[in-house]
Amino acid sequence: MKTILLLIVIIWSCANTMAQDQSGTIKGIITDQFNNGIPGINVSLMETGFGASTDVQGAFEITNIPEGSYTVVISGIGYKNQSQN
Repeated sequence: MKTILLLIVIIWSCANTMAQDQSGTIKGIITDQFNNGIPGINVSLMETGFGASTDVQGAFEITNIPEGSYTVVISGIGYKNQSQN
C-alpha cells in the first residue's frame, strides 16, 4: 500500500451570531511521495457527518465545523488509511 502525505491548514472563523456559535474550516492538500496531488481521496472527521473528497489537484475543504477536537481520517483505494488528531 502507498502512503499518503497530508498537508492540512486549519482555519477557524468565528460566526458572530446571537448564540456566539463558532465554526471553522479545515482545508488541505493530499499528496504522494513525489508531492503530486492525489484526486479522489476521502477526508472525514471521525464520528461526525463531516467530510470531503479531494479534487483533481488533491485539494479538499470541509466547512461549517463546530468548535471542538476531531480526528481527521484519510482513506483511498490503493492507499494506507491514516488519521491525525
